[in-house]
Amino acid sequence: MNARHMDTLQQLRSYVGRRITKIERLGYEFRGSQDIDNGDLQVWFNGDVLRFGVCSDGESLRVEEQPWKDPFAAPLSEENERYVETHGRSVLVDVSAEPGFDALIGQPLQEVLPLVNEFGKLIGVSLHVGPTVVDVHVEFDDLHLTWGDTGPTWRR
Repeated sequence: MNARHMDTLQQLRSYVGRRITKIERLGYEFRGSQDIDNGDLQVWFNGDVLRFGVCSDGESLRVEEQPWKDPFAAPLSEENERYVETHGRSVLVDVSAEPGFDALIGQPLQEVLPLVNEFGKLIGVSLHVGPTVVDVHVEFDDLHLTWGDTGPTWRR
């Protein structure tokens, strides 16, 4: 792993011991239908946030300590309204009460382990929260979450 990846791990490990208060996924909404399976993940620790996403190379994990900002926040111009009606928009969805995520709320982050591909790139992390392990990883330009020992496909 390079120095940037090591810095990312150090940044993530600074959250160990802190309790998760909210979890959100960035999805896409089009004509009332939402898809939140492969978008950014935001994990909140009271007022602080870790946002996981995909780097521009399409294979490395991106981690930021800033929440997602909606480029189509109200009020929308007429042009943006037409665009959203025709093409849809990104939306942030609180998944804290969803199955799996609900077990993480109120629990402390216990450990963060790197997921590195064969080229030494940090493509994800394993988040250990109580008895639950969540792998947050990049695969084919998308951010995926796998629970327990399922892990990324290349680890199976």
